[in-house]
Amino acid sequence: MNPRKIVIGTANFGMKYGLGYKNLNPKEIKKILSFSKKNGIRTLDTAPSYKNAFKNLRNNKIENWNIISKIPSIPKNTDNISHYVQKILFSNLKKINLSKIHTILIHDEKDILNVTKGKKILEILNHFKKEKIVKRVGCSIYDSYKVKRVIKNYDFDVIQCPYNIFDKRLVDSGLFRLLKNREINIHLRSIFLQGLLLKDKKDIPVQFKNNKKINKYYKFLEKYNLSNIEICLSELDKIEYEKVIIGVGHLNQLKDIINFNKHLNKSTNILKTKNLKLIDPRKWNYR
Repeated sequence: MNPRKIVIGTANFGMKYGLGYKNLNPKEIKKILSFSKKNGIRTLDTAPSYKNAFKNLRNNKIENWNIISKIPSIPKNTDNISHYVQKILFSNLKKINLSKIHTILIHDEKDILNVTKGKKILEILNHFKKEKIVKRVGCSIYDSYKVKRVIKNYDFDVIQCPYNIFDKRLVDSGLFRLLKNREINIHLRSIFLQGLLLKDKKDIPVQFKNNKKINKYYKFLEKYNLSNIEICLSELDKIEYEKVIIGVGHLNQLKDIINFNKHLNKSTNILKTKNLKLIDPRKWNYR
């Protein structure tokens, strides 16, 4: 896989995240970052909500990395949104010991869909873009069907949204093409569906045991003699995107991703679904 397209997700650098992903210890984080840098991965995705991730990043001297960070949810009773966003941005920079940041995303889609609030946030972020403190401004979206509403009201550089072998709503809805036509950079996330798609069949959580799509997924793996990583990454061959955010549980997993070269020419459309109880981790009951 082209390492320059990979963004290392850092949620589990600071907390337990996803299914079976442990909070990585500092030594493993150091190994992952060192290996990434040597192999051409230059971008990290982080957020204030990832608890100790900022501390672990700062300890690894990340000034030569491209950093994507986020503005968290704006509290309901915030009187001065511009002041709040400025405070959060500079707090982020201080915590990771940087003077500027490559990309800043509005993390809560509710703040974007509230156009009055969203435009105030974007206004202050664009100010810092002009000041060259921020290079690019964007947003993070969970539900791809909301993308159309977002780009109708905003001029973003980047949109981060889910895409994986089960969840192809972004492409099927035509919104992927719309983003490309608007020259908005597409960052894909949830390619492994928070680790669910990397699990051995015997380790699937109870709530998914009888799911028809899950069972088809494992039959598909067996039929074409594919590993979980191979089938998930093969799905990326079918679309154009700038970056994909990938969380890893250990260094060897990252090595498998970097070394991926077994591409699948078979259609996987029998696996796609719109069942939110499967494709939206916010609706899972695993925490």
